[in-house]
Amino acid sequence: MKVYTRWVIVPIALALFWAWIVFAGAPGKEGVRWYELTMASQKVGYLKLETTTLSRAGRSLVKTAEESQMVLNRLKSKVEMRVGLVYEEDGDGRLLRFRAETAASNRTMETIGEVAEGTIILTARVGESVQTRKVPLDLLLLGPSGIRTATMPLWDGGVTSIQFAMFSVEFSRVHNVTRTAELRENVETGTGTVPCLRLKETCAEMPIARILWVDRDGFEVKTSDPSPFGELQSLLSTEAAADLASSGRIPEEQYQNTIVRSNVRVGQARQLEAMTLKIKHRRPELGWPVFDGPGQKVLEQTPQTIVLRIDRGVASMEGASGPPLKEDLAPNAYFDSEDPAIRDAVREAIGEEQDGLGKALRLKRWVSEHMAFDLGIAFAPSRELVRDRRGTCVGYACLLATMARAAQLPARMLMGYVYTDGMWGGHAWVEMFVNGQWRPFDAAVNGPGLADAARFAYASSNLSAGPADLLIGGQQLFGNLDVKILDYRLGGATVSVPPGRPAFQVSENAYINPGLKMKVVKPRDFVFTDMDRVWPDHTLLRMTGPEGQGVSILQKAWRPGRTAAAWARFLVDDIISEGSANEAMILNRVACLKSAPGRAAAAVVDGTDAWVVLVEGQNAVELLRQVLSSMTLGPAKAFPEDD
Repeated sequence: MKVYTRWVIVPIALALFWAWIVFAGAPGKEGVRWYELTMASQKVGYLKLETTTLSRAGRSLVKTAEESQMVLNRLKSKVEMRVGLVYEEDGDGRLLRFRAETAASNRTMETIGEVAEGTIILTARVGESVQTRKVPLDLLLLGPSGIRTATMPLWDGGVTSIQFAMFSVEFSRVHNVTRTAELRENVETGTGTVPCLRLKETCAEMPIARILWVDRDGFEVKTSDPSPFGELQSLLSTEAAADLASSGRIPEEQYQNTIVRSNVRVGQARQLEAMTLKIKHRRPELGWPVFDGPGQKVLEQTPQTIVLRIDRGVASMEGASGPPLKEDLAPNAYFDSEDPAIRDAVREAIGEEQDGLGKALRLKRWVSEHMAFDLGIAFAPSRELVRDRRGTCVGYACLLATMARAAQLPARMLMGYVYTDGMWGGHAWVEMFVNGQWRPFDAAVNGPGLADAARFAYASSNLSAGPADLLIGGQQLFGNLDVKILDYRLGGATVSVPPGRPAFQVSENAYINPGLKMKVVKPRDFVFTDMDRVWPDHTLLRMTGPEGQGVSILQKAWRPGRTAAAWARFLVDDIISEGSANEAMILNRVACLKSAPGRAAAAVVDGTDAWVVLVEGQNAVELLRQVLSSMTLGPAKAFPEDD
């Protein structure tokens, strides 16, 4: 039950880290520079830049090495991201070759690039897996010192902007960058006051502009990038100050900025068949990604809002992508479907199943049952995931897509938002091409059968060229959206949400939640509290008694592999470890009861939802019975069968 709180922040943190390192400038002469990295004014890491001059075959070369580390704490888990980059360029600043080592998990991915005539040859290595591909090139690429040299004329005032092309190792693509001079100002750094020229940097392939301050030699002194977690900043410093003493703890409210509160709380979210959403962009200048795709269609669009229809009963809508590409089935650095461990897992998962949909569902269940959530794993390739079996939603999706390809089912990763616990949060899941149609599957936020309609995707990728397509869309949207549910369909019946209707209301002694079809009457002299909690808190509401008694009602989501009775027992055992649980029928639903001195709990299973009532304080058992007798729910939902 703790796993669902952990999949929201990691793709964002990683995207922000990559966005920064992509544009980090480097000295163009011999020397070392150190930078402190902060996010929301909290120290989170360092960057070290070192440049040397080489002579090879009578040719003068410039070598730039970048070493960076970023560490965050979240929910008592440490997320650590490390990047090492080495560039070589000729005396004119033209990029010749590079090598990158990135670690956003327990293993390191190495990428080597050789710039040849009209192409870049990229080799990616993860453990024993080696993948090579070619990237077409028709531009002159600059290396770090070449970028610095191109920036220096802005100080003279003869030009107000420059343009150049660079290759982003992290995004595996060429970026066309523009730097525009804004004004001169002094910057206070860890090494003293430095006169700087402030520049605005934009990239044709990226939605968000950044601000940087350079000295007279074009060296970067300070950079600033917006993020949902607060400003991400680098600042010239000393080695002692830049050295990472501890991991940074981003304030809780900054994480809350990355989620979107729902206008209505929805029951049976993991079984919703269709949904219509009105999505508002708080920063329309960043633009919209392309939302049309399988089972998803934009009905209306303006720069500020879109109306989006998600329908799992419609496999292909107008504007949906066509049949799979060869890259949707081929192995790559992230989806290594030729890995023997992957193939062994696939054989175990699908057994003798021959039907495409049957294979997909068995693969989904296998990943759901064998993976464990771990916020400390930011972005791991399949070779690591199949062995360690830990990760966030991105890891679940990566492993599922890889296993699908090994089972000859074309697959790609989706990035978007999913609804749960009264909010919309960033999420990753999978599309597979099954029996002639693209279909959604989710092993992390799991429901019976296909992935539910309580989600929308803003990007899809087969990761053959890296995760850029997934991350760029997140930069446009995360922290910038409001989402309103207009209607949804469950069990063939459509429910409309009236404009302006509150998510819940308190009428005299009763809490009423129309979306959940729930009513609770509080005990005498109790007061309602905590009625508006969302992720990462499962609490729907809390009632406090005159003598300090507490009553909490929590909403839990279905997990496969258990009967209704076994799931109810698991939920109460997780809250009260001592004693024995007793099965019961409560509100015409399968339930389980358990008590201990000063505590009593009940779990009531209703379709893919379960309602857990926890009472603490005097006369806990009697008070639990009183609260349960005061509750009313809508018609009981059948407990779903496993895939």
